[in-house]
Amino acid sequence: METAIWNFWFYGLWWINILANGFFLYQLCRPFLEFRSGRLGQVLLFLTLAGISGMVIWIGDPNMLYTMPVYFLLFLLCTKGNRTGRLAVGIVIFCLTMSVCALLDTYVLKLDTARFYELLVRVLRTTIFGILWLVLRRHFPKERVCLSRRLWQLILGLAIMPLCALIAVVLLTFQKYDSAAVNALAMNQGLVILPFVLLTSTVILFAILILADHEKLEQTNRLAEVRELYYQGLRQQEHQVR
Repeated sequence: METAIWNFWFYGLWWINILANGFFLYQLCRPFLEFRSGRLGQVLLFLTLAGISGMVIWIGDPNMLYTMPVYFLLFLLCTKGNRTGRLAVGIVIFCLTMSVCALLDTYVLKLDTARFYELLVRVLRTTIFGILWLVLRRHFPKERVCLSRRLWQLILGLAIMPLCALIAVVLLTFQKYDSAAVNALAMNQGLVILPFVLLTSTVILFAILILADHEKLEQTNRLAEVRELYYQGLRQQEHQVR
């Protein structure tokens, strides 16, 4: 009976964590995206983000390689608008999520290999995603973020850097199982690079918000200049009439 209650609570908590992770990640990327098919696109994105947040990602393990194409396919299918911008946001969210998963799954495992490890990893994932959302939500605009094509291309170029670092430390270290020296090197690299990927992804989201505010201010200034020219023209016409 105690085992049944433990299993029910343990796996029930797993679903709660997955849904909570999906909610926080969805809220993180919602201000930057426009969805296809209305509510259906939003639900699909939510399920996609919840799914990747539950993946077990270890340094040197190919799970991320299997997750990546499915994630980007679904991400692009349920959103619309500027393709460069959607891809840039998708890469940033992917790097943010995978860096957290790889950090926790790899290094918390060294603390405990029993069920306590799985429980701790789940709680920590939800906690980190929740903190990131609480920090960023104060800076989210009421309207959807809009950038020019050139700025989205700049963001895409910046987003590729943490993605390459993530791939290098997670996927290209598969030889760690063949050598203790390679394993130690891979673990040390991950301890440095994965926090860098997480920090860089968060900073890029901040950069998008700052660029959006700057572009909105420029548009307001241009509109004010056009209005001023219009009023000057009216005043000149009135002066000529008089």
